[in-house]
Amino acid sequence: TVDNFLPKDYANILYEGFEMEWLDGADNGWKYTTFVAGKEFKLRSNNNIEERKAIAQDRYNGGLFTYSKHELYLDNPLALWLRDYMNTSQTLIRLSSIVEDRLHAISDSFISCYGEGDFLSRHSDNDLGTYAWVLHLTKNWTYSDGGVLRFYCDGEAMTCEGNDDSCRAQSNRNKNQYICHEIVPSFNSLVLFRTRPVMIRHDVSPVTKAHAKRYAGTGWVRSEQDRLSEVDERGLRRQQGVDVGL
Repeated sequence: TVDNFLPKDYANILYEGFEMEWLDGADNGWKYTTFVAGKEFKLRSNNNIEERKAIAQDRYNGGLFTYSKHELYLDNPLALWLRDYMNTSQTLIRLSSIVEDRLHAISDSFISCYGEGDFLSRHSDNDLGTYAWVLHLTKNWTYSDGGVLRFYCDGEAMTCEGNDDSCRAQSNRNKNQYICHEIVPSFNSLVLFRTRPVMIRHDVSPVTKAHAKRYAGTGWVRSEQDRLSEVDERGLRRQQGVDVGL
């Protein structure tokens, strides 16, 4: 974890911008976001929220990959600014020094907000980049509020391929797994962890805090030697998702 990752003024401007997006109702503002099973893609839309939330909860209870959260549209100015900042040569050099690897480019990024009851189920990000990064932009958060980034350890490597639900369910129910590291969101702190070739399972625990807003920027970065395959590229496009208007 890297504390005070952004200049203080930048971090505060982003936070204030996130808060304002709830007020202005812009078409590219906060949209409820879920995973569409079967078609295997992310959907950002404020349509049918309660129905989609119930489906996400059922999948979570069944040990399948899913999530419930809000995201900004990819063309939102705040999302674009953070993506550009993370992709500057200066930032890539800084990240390279942290992980002691030569990093090439950001492969994808988005901005999320988890509210009360939202979650991200256990998974690995091996098809999206060499390293994952999470920039926490939440203020005054505690462990009891939920929304904790949790990492799982076991004695065997995950061998699932593609987006097969039965394989994911089996991996998620592996009784040999245990939580080996937890990170409570801390304002303006960056978390970096490797995602390939080692596949580190992780999740975000359900948020329990009433009227909560757990903000974070999330993305993946590739090393110079790491190239995405055609299968990876398809997975990346699914991850980037589909935006549907109000």
